[in-house]
Amino acid sequence: QSSYYKKQFYTNYNIISAAYHESGHTICGLLNFMKINSAEVNLYKDGRIGGAVYYESYLDYEDSIDLTIKKHIIVGDIKLSYAGIAAEKILLKNISGSNKSPIFLKWGAKDDTSTAAFLIEKYQLAPRGRKRFNFKQKIIKDISQELNQHWDAVVAVSQFLYNKKEINYVDLKKVLCTKTQNKKFWKNQFKKIDRIYDNDSKLDENDIKSIILP
Repeated sequence: QSSYYKKQFYTNYNIISAAYHESGHTICGLLNFMKINSAEVNLYKDGRIGGAVYYESYLDYEDSIDLTIKKHIIVGDIKLSYAGIAAEKILLKNISGSNKSPIFLKWGAKDDTSTAAFLIEKYQLAPRGRKRFNFKQKIIKDISQELNQHWDAVVAVSQFLYNKKEINYVDLKKVLCTKTQNKKFWKNQFKKIDRIYDNDSKLDENDIKSIILP
């Protein structure tokens, strides 16, 4: 009986962690003007727990002419890769008060960190060695600050994922525009995202710049 309750406890904790992980990806994507079609937490028959986020990026950066937009999109994708583990680290710090990250976080985010490393290498965003390490640390710091700033949004989405196991774009709008402290910000953010992905809007690069760049 004791082992049963331990198993239930760890299962529930892992579901919570997965919900925060996918919520981190989701909020990061929305902050970087990506359209999050859906996010999910998966409970497999063998006991494993995973998740996924399905999203659209507003331009194909392989073909983008404008280098400013191209770099912005690539860095946004890298941020999104790191955002899952960043959200889990913030959650653990809020619970324990410690900045030390357990090794299992690194295991669970191996695919994410590999994707980020691949993008940095492919687009030569920083030379190997200390400069590349510093570049990664800066991106991780930036996304951690963004998630901390919108932590109530991360919590709201993670709670929805924990209970429903899946959230779509329509539900994201509803949750973030009604259940967060900064409803006005999210309403404005979704208006911008909808404008970018509206096939009838026919935005050019200058329009995109005016929306996505500070």
